[in-house]
Amino acid sequence: MALKRLIPAAGLLLVSFGAMAGIAEREGAKGLVNAYLAGHGGSLENPPETYPVDIQDTVRICGYCHGMDGNSIQPNIPSLAAQNPLYFVEQMLVFHAEDRYPVFMHGVAQQMSDTKKVAAALYYADLPRTQTMDVNPEKAARGEKFYRNLCAHCHGSEGSGASETYANIRSQRPDYLIITLKRFRDQSFKRKSHEMGAIVGGLSDADIEGLAHYLASLPAPGAGE
Repeated sequence: MALKRLIPAAGLLLVSFGAMAGIAEREGAKGLVNAYLAGHGGSLENPPETYPVDIQDTVRICGYCHGMDGNSIQPNIPSLAAQNPLYFVEQMLVFHAEDRYPVFMHGVAQQMSDTKKVAAALYYADLPRTQTMDVNPEKAARGEKFYRNLCAHCHGSEGSGASETYANIRSQRPDYLIITLKRFRDQSFKRKSHEMGAIVGGLSDADIEGLAHYLASLPAPGAGE
């Protein structure tokens, strides 16, 4: 989704989603995003030209770890720029429910209203992603086959997500991808998914490193890609 330019405007958040707080399912996230956009005369398929946003303090807090432009320079911390907004909101709801590590993010999510969760998702979706970490070409070459065979069905041929409910992992930091994929494989309490565990369960550490470096080697997505 190519999102239109966002306009910061204090005090103009018009839609309340309090009754829906804590919903982690993808349909819940879609409902929140569509309700927000509808409040400004648009939808995911047809976003409005402009709509007010009051999230500058929120973005500043996120920026300490994820980069002020949404591109992380911190080890094992993902970039948020160009992330699919439905996936972003879903994960914030998961953090809000304390169902995903790190614990620090539980408090961050719980301090954000559902309106601000959606506004932050749209803000970051509208920023271009840049690669902030070197990629190993040999590892990347090893990882392409794993991506094509295991990941492309959900995350798309270029890693941007087959739909906006899936993470945009194209040009994501490889160190973050490595630690996350290992947690999925090992079914760690820090990042557990039976679906992802089954997909990557047979991968060795070297396979995972190759997959991560392949994804990191893909051209960075622009805003809304």
